Amino acid sequence: MRFLLMILLLFTTGCGSNTAAVERVLNDYALAASNQSNLDAYLSGAALESAQQSKDLIAELGLTSYGASSFSQTKQLGPQEFQSCLDVSQTSFRTISGDRIELERIERQLVEIHLVDQRVADLNLLGMPC
Repeated sequence: MRFLLMILLLFTTGCGSNTAAVERVLNDYALAASNQSNLDAYLSGAALESAQQSKDLIAELGLTSYGASSFSQTKQLGPQEFQSCLDVSQTSFRTISGDRIELERIERQLVEIHLVDQRVADLNLLGMPC
């Protein structure tokens, strides 16, 4: 019985630290994105491609982004699958003349994250508030 309890305790402790590590990576990525830094250390695959397309579109539209998003309440769904709450309430976009663009969006919404080699390979907005 003690052995089973110890295994259960180790498993839940490991999962907690794993989700905390993933949440740190997600928040480091969000900060790097807000600073216009290279995202190769945080993203790969579809997530990196999507981030580059978003960056290109923002530049093409002549907009500037302000603020950083953040991730919280991260849960592990599978070995490399996680769900987190993405908060974009502190972000905004402005035109070249400085006018703020009003966006209709869910400011805090659930996202699913798939990791490959400690980097976000896919990030899907679920469209559900958190």
